[in-house]
Parts: sequence; structure tokens; C-alpha cells
Amino acid sequence: MTALATPLPRSFSLIPEAWMDRISLAACLLLPWLLIFSRAGGDASSILIGVLFLLRSWQTNDWAWARSPVVRICLVAWAWMLLIVSPLAHSVSESFQTALPWIRWILLYAALTQWVLSTPGRLRLCGLNLAVMLFFVMVDTIWQYHFGISLTGHVPSDTYRLTGPMSNVKVGIFVAKLCFPAAAMLFYPAMLHHKRGKAAAACVFLAACITTVLLSGERTAFFTCLLAFGLGIAIIALNEPALRTKALLAAAAVIIISGGLLATQPVLQARVKWLHENLMNFSTSSYGTLDRIGIEMGADHWVHGAGFKGFRELCPSYLAPGELDQCNIHPHNPYVEWFAELGLPGLLLFIAFIAALSREGLRAVRANRGPGRVVAAMVLGVIAMHFFPLMATQSFFSNWPALLLWYSLAIAMSSLNMVKSPTEI
Repeated sequence: MTALATPLPRSFSLIPEAWMDRISLAACLLLPWLLIFSRAGGDASSILIGVLFLLRSWQTNDWAWARSPVVRICLVAWAWMLLIVSPLAHSVSESFQTALPWIRWILLYAALTQWVLSTPGRLRLCGLNLAVMLFFVMVDTIWQYHFGISLTGHVPSDTYRLTGPMSNVKVGIFVAKLCFPAAAMLFYPAMLHHKRGKAAAACVFLAACITTVLLSGERTAFFTCLLAFGLGIAIIALNEPALRTKALLAAAAVIIISGGLLATQPVLQARVKWLHENLMNFSTSSYGTLDRIGIEMGADHWVHGAGFKGFRELCPSYLAPGELDQCNIHPHNPYVEWFAELGLPGLLLFIAFIAALSREGLRAVRANRGPGRVVAAMVLGVIAMHFFPLMATQSFFSNWPALLLWYSLAIAMSSLNMVKSPTEI
């Protein structure tokens, strides 16, 4: 018993560090493909990366990543979920089942930004992998739009939204959240080494992604895509005189392509009409009703929230006469979701998390010039895409949307590592 209790020497390694590096990089590259074909496989990859990251931190006694403001805020939020929210939740067991594994997203973010994708070479490989994957998704989706069935055998939904190679309607948001980090990783080395052809190819790639998102029929995905693109263009045009004309020409090209498709494609016009009707009658629409219920629920449980899964359980009790079919499993707005299920302190932690991310992006914009500022502008665009408050979204705490969100954020923030080591590119 005494021998078993003896601490292992610091030099002891359960797995050689080189093997952990290779396995984690492989899992990182495989993860976006698994998001298409295997939700369980995507979850397993993210967990594997987090576990190996913790093991590496222990073997090397390197915990510097925990000092990151973003990570610290997330750890405090996790403690809030476990120590306050879940014990007082409407359904304690259900809440703990969501709260306990939430740390895997913190570990995934920290592992990718501070270990797996910390070098320019790995970031170039990640960018190329994403570009190949997104090209496959775009071809499959556009084929489905033209022929009514994708190359992978899927048909559009009853609401005319496309699925591409996926089993349901989420290809638009999938492409939207991954295309900007991919474009940044391709664009930066091309600009840095004055490879005009490759830089132009990266621009065409991004325009093709935005076009595919529009054709998918996903309104929130397309709007947030334009938001990210517009913010990036504005930052570049205002701060980079040498790139101003090219940035404005790129913006004009996207506007012309999008306008042309909206003017000529009846299916897209129907989606725009549907959006207009929802906006004009937002207070009585399903989204408006869910927002109202979530805000009322948060106000009633402002100290600790209703707990995870509390919204779906309590929603029926907040319905007014005539709203019998308006409830859903979540409010479709991340701010309302955090307020309803984690209370006011939880909402403030969520806002602090976004502020910490935005601060890193703004610092990179101010600290860099030329290609580096372009990358930083794209990173800020990704942050705006994820956290613009006036949009309907998937749940922040459901597995597939959460994995896509955290992976997108992590690779976007990791792309700033290229800017920190330009001589290695």
C-alpha cells in the first residue's frame, strides 16, 4: 500500500509527449469531418483532446493556460453551474448531467489555442483541412440545391432548407462558423509572402462559402455571415489604406452575388418573405414568445436561474391563453438562455466571457498591420457571428451546437498564433 501511495516522479510519463501531440492534432483535424458524419465521434474527439491536454499539463507541470482571462471566466462559470445553479435547479439531476461535463468545452478551447494549434505549421495544416472539408460540403449542398438531392443522398427539408451531407438542416450554420477561420489561415501566409494568386483563391473560397450559406436557406446563418464579413471589411477599410480598395471590391462582389441570387431564386425569396413576416410580428411569433418567457423565467429565478433543462420544464406554466404550441426546449437566444437557466450572475459571466474574447481580438487589431490585421479582423467577425444578441440560435448547451461553437471559436482565436510567429511561416 505504501508503494502505491508514493507520488510518481515528475519525469514519469504515462504517454510520451510526442505521441500526445500527434494524437491531439489528428483528433483536431478529424473533428470537423465527424461533425458531419458522426456526432458521437465528434464528442469523443473533443473529449480525447481535453483529456490528453490535462495529462500533458500534469506531466510537464505546465498550468499556464489556466491564467488566460477567457479560461478563468469559464472556470468560474463552471463552478457557478455546479455549486449554485444545479443544487437549486428545477430538476437537480438533469442540471448536474449538463453542468458536470461542461468543462470539456473549456479544455477543448484551451488545448487548441495554447497547445495543439500553437504553431504556424499546424495552423496551415488545419486551414487546408478545413478548406478541403468545406469544399466537399459546398459541392454537395449546391448539387442538392440544383437537383433536389445531394451527392450523399439527402433531400431538402419541407421548409426548403438544405442539408448538404448532413441528416438535418444545419449545413448553413456549419459552413458559416468554420469558413472565416479557414479563410484566415489560408489568407495570412499568402499575403505575407505576396502570393497574389493564393490570396485571391482564399477570397474566392470565402465568397463561395457565403453564397452556399445563402443557398442553404438558413436565415440566421446568412445574416451572421454578412455580419462577420461586414465587420471584417469595415476594420480593414478603416485601418489599412493599402487594402481599402480591395476590401471594398470584395464587399461589392458579395453584395452583387447575394442580391442577384435573392432577385432570381424564388425559394430564397420565400425565405426572405418568411423572415420579414416574423420580424414584423416578432412579439407574437414563436421566437418572440420564447424570448418573453425566458426573460420572465430569469426574472423569477434571477439569483440562480431555473437550472439546466429548467426552461423546457417550466415553459408551459408561462404560456398565455392561445400560446399552447409555443414552447421549445430552449429560448433560441443565448443571452436569454443563460439568464433563464443560470440567473443574473450566470448572464453576467457569459457577458464577461464575450468581453474577454473581444478584448483579445481588439488587441490583435491594434497590435498588427497588414496581413496580421486582416486575420484579427476575421477573428472579431467570428466573435460577432457567435454572440450578436439579436438573433435566433441553437442552444448554447446542446452537444452538437456547442461543439461547433467552441471548435469555431478555438480555431479562430488560434489563428492569431500565426501572427505572433510570422517568421516561422
